[in-house]
This record gives sequence, C-alpha cells and structure tokens, in this order.
Amino acid sequence: MLREKLKQELDKLNEDQLKKVANFISLMESQSSQVTSFFVPLWQKATPTQRAIEFRFSISIF
Repeated sequence: MLREKLKQELDKLNEDQLKKVANFISLMESQSSQVTSFFVPLWQKATPTQRAIEFRFSISIF
C-alpha cells in the first residue's frame, strides 16, 4: 500500500524534485551505514592486541 502510494507521488515530481529525493536517499543510506559500523562491538573489529589492552584496562578499573 505505502509502496504504491510512494510510486504515485514520485511519478508526479519533476526532474529537479526527483534529484532532491535521490540525494536524500543517498544521504540516508550513507548515514545508515555509518550507524551500523559505529555499533560494531570492539571484539568484532579489534585486533587481538587491542582486545588484550581493553581487557587489561577493564580489569584494572575494578
């Protein structure tokens, strides 16, 4: 239902308006990928050395 409504609305837009929509979509996609990469846990992206340093630091604060 929503998809069809959006298609109808897009069909009504002129070229400049479509470019603005395309730019907005690109912005949303780039922000989405940034948010996804931001929330990757340390243990998944860190090297073994980085994980060891983080582990030792977390123990030393207790």
